[in-house]
Amino acid sequence: MRVTILSAEFPPDRGGVADHTAALAEHLAAHMEVTVIASGRGR
Repeated sequence: MRVTILSAEFPPDRGGVADHTAALAEHLAAHMEVTVIASGRGR
């Protein structure tokens, strides 16, 4: 199964949303293929 996560933040951005998105992606990746698309700040 494939899952795509859309988020405004993802590490290296810092904050609750970035941390939660990374933890969710890591957990799901143990069971399926995960792609994260994050707008971020262009760093």
